Amino acid sequence: MTKMMVLLYLLYFSENSSIIEILSFPSRSSLLTTQVEMNWRDTQVSFYSTHQDRTGQILSLGDVLFSRFGDNMADIVALRSLDDSRTDYNAEKRRIKSSLACFSPSATLSNRTEVVSKTGIMQIDLDKSDIEQYDIDELKEAVFSLPFVFYVSLSCTGSGFFALALISEPERQKEYALHVFDVLETYGIKCDRSKGDKYNDLRYVSYDANALYRENVEPLRVKHFKAIPAPKRTRRTNTHAISQNTTHAALIQSQVNNILSAQVGQRWHTVQSAAYTLGGCVWKGLDEYSGLKAITDAIEFNTAFTGETEKYIKCAKDCFAAGKSSPMPEKVRI
Repeated sequence: MTKMMVLLYLLYFSENSSIIEILSFPSRSSLLTTQVEMNWRDTQVSFYSTHQDRTGQILSLGDVLFSRFGDNMADIVALRSLDDSRTDYNAEKRRIKSSLACFSPSATLSNRTEVVSKTGIMQIDLDKSDIEQYDIDELKEAVFSLPFVFYVSLSCTGSGFFALALISEPERQKEYALHVFDVLETYGIKCDRSKGDKYNDLRYVSYDANALYRENVEPLRVKHFKAIPAPKRTRRTNTHAISQNTTHAALIQSQVNNILSAQVGQRWHTVQSAAYTLGGCVWKGLDEYSGLKAITDAIEFNTAFTGETEKYIKCAKDCFAAGKSSPMPEKVRI
């Protein structure tokens, strides 16, 4: 496992662009790390006496990690002593957890939801159900080998663990979290995606006699992020747009299919060609509104356009108008 993570680290800084593309890793030129002496122990976080506490107080992260668990030690021991084969295991686990203190690694908060200040610290949570195939101590060491991770500890149940990592752009935490989750999952390490991407995600205090931590940490900086996919939708044909253009249905469907299958590197050319082609058929009876709508719907559906949809829709409208005003001449049959 440790060797595997060393390989991950090497690939992480690899110049090999083909490997980078496959793994969605940034290359060395697009990812910068600078070792800093970050006094993360003094970073201020919001601390809550229980999950029901809505007010909380501001404490240093070092105080939370190394001291505050003491008040909950009896509960942590009781939680770790639970027999998970008990029929009431989950209910009892929830009951004990409800008395544990918790904190927000990524921000100081007001009313538990509103962000006051961002810390640049991201949590990575690994649950028992996702890591049962690994030796937990070896996996802890492996995750800790990543240079941007500065703290690794067992979770309050003792069956999983969490890591705290430093990112260089706190305002882009969601993108960083999804990037790291995707990379680790590529190597068979599944993270709990319900935690880590939001500033107000809380962590229960915990104790680990073998916690791993370092004072010097390399903040993660990613220059090029993988586009966040849009929620999956059932693929559908714009029947209204095509039904209004029965004479040109095959042409419209062909151009729509081209846009639906366009990938990064093909998008501009595909959209320009499709929009200009259909715009050029308006004078031959193609319904202008539904023809353009078929194109824009296809752009919105294809996740390759996610995050840049408006730009490509504008391109489509401009090219459709250009095609309408200056249609391509029909081929002369000889």
